Amino acid sequence: LVVRVLRVTRIIRLVKASNGIRHILTTLYLALPGLSNVSSILLLLLFIYTTMGVQMFAKVTLSDNIDMHANFQSFGRGFLFMIRAATGESWDDCMHDFAASPEGCVDDPPYDPTMCGFNDSADCIPLNGCGNPIAYLFFCSFTLLGTYVMLNVTVAVILESFSVSNEDDEPLFDPELLTEFQAKWAQVDPKAKGFIPVNKLYTIFAILEPPLVKPEAVLDKNSFLHFVCNMRLPMYEGETVYFTDTLLAMTREMVKEDVEDEFDAIENVTPPMEDMPSRRRLHYQAHEYFAVRRIQRAVVTWLRVKRQLEKQTMMAYINKIKKTSTRSKNHRGSVVVTTG
Repeated sequence: LVVRVLRVTRIIRLVKASNGIRHILTTLYLALPGLSNVSSILLLLLFIYTTMGVQMFAKVTLSDNIDMHANFQSFGRGFLFMIRAATGESWDDCMHDFAASPEGCVDDPPYDPTMCGFNDSADCIPLNGCGNPIAYLFFCSFTLLGTYVMLNVTVAVILESFSVSNEDDEPLFDPELLTEFQAKWAQVDPKAKGFIPVNKLYTIFAILEPPLVKPEAVLDKNSFLHFVCNMRLPMYEGETVYFTDTLLAMTREMVKEDVEDEFDAIENVTPPMEDMPSRRRLHYQAHEYFAVRRIQRAVVTWLRVKRQLEKQTMMAYINKIKKTSTRSKNHRGSVVVTTG
């Protein structure tokens, strides 16, 4: 018998094999914290309304809808009655009976422990209390809060958990983006070597569309350098970058805002062994290469400007000397005539 019972656990295999069942169970698991909060509020609401019902309707006479199972003569039966009313079971008929005042009833009779309902003996005094018109407000407000509002809140919690579960199942990287990246890479690497010169990175970034590359990443050289710095892209001999490294780096930049908690693990992802590049890896990265080139260009520009200024200063000095020597020759060759 025990073995037959244990065979029921085979259903767990079905759960693992069926994506639909696993999705539903995941949704229920994610909804448990929210449902516990909603259930706590609902229990508090039932407690409040049961307490008010016992105070206002405990001595109402019995009728077709108010019987030994549906009344407020004790807190326990009142609580179960409110749960029944929350399901929508004949709550409107009960409302009318709790508000009615049949002929011969007593308005707010004093409490007597010998009354039926408070005392189950055969000679108990029948209840003969009148109803209270406040029952209309009592049951309508409870139906509005307990049935419609709380039910909708429960559905909202489940739907939110369902959407979160869908987000977890959706891939972070769309396979169509890989096809697009391969097509753009082929424009720069027509021989499909898997390597391109690092100075052609800007060309690829400029022709790629979001979300692989944000438009602001190629607005100017500063934005491009900042984007490449975040990528931490390794370089290989011949001052080249590898296809898989570039794709992984761009993917990390694309998804890091959505997976901030797991970004450290994603940042350490490396290509599989069969996809490792054949070229020797250099000891510096792409952003360091661009930074050095930028510094080199700045130094070259500064030297060019400095030499140009020195040349202009020298030419101005030579011209000044020429003008001074010309004036001296003209002065020595002139004749001074005096009259007496």
